[in-house]
Amino acid sequence: TMSFYAEEPVVEGVTIERVDKQDDAALEGFVDTAERGFAPDNAPPLRVSYDLTMKSARGETTDPFLARDAATGAIVAVGGSESSDGMTTLYGAVTVKEQRGRGLQAALIRARVRLGIARGQEVAVVMTTPGGATERNAVRLGFVMVTTRAALVRPRGAS
Repeated sequence: TMSFYAEEPVVEGVTIERVDKQDDAALEGFVDTAERGFAPDNAPPLRVSYDLTMKSARGETTDPFLARDAATGAIVAVGGSESSDGMTTLYGAVTVKEQRGRGLQAALIRARVRLGIARGQEVAVVMTTPGGATERNAVRLGFVMVTTRAALVRPRGAS
């Protein structure tokens, strides 16, 4: 139920914060954590991908969120959202490998949906890999499957 989202999300020893877009260090931390989380084998992000994620994070309708270790200030998870036209879309969920299993993504989902509700959005959407951790978290938090989609690849040299 939506009342579930009325409460502030809590994970012991962690603070959840919406990034101030004027805070370059926080934005860079968000983007770096997001990019490293999606890179294979923790490889450094490609510059073009980093730049696109930064552009998105600075967007007028987007809201990047951080989960920080309360003792050290280290970023332990991130997630973004975009709210417009009655819908909040959740994206970019990453938890630092050593911090997984603590409920950080659930807390970030709740924080982002909570902001969408406060902004008058009627629907929250998240796209995930079927069977993945994000799907499991979203279902536990009341999201339901609406559709699946196929990824199509055009092989090099195909006519």
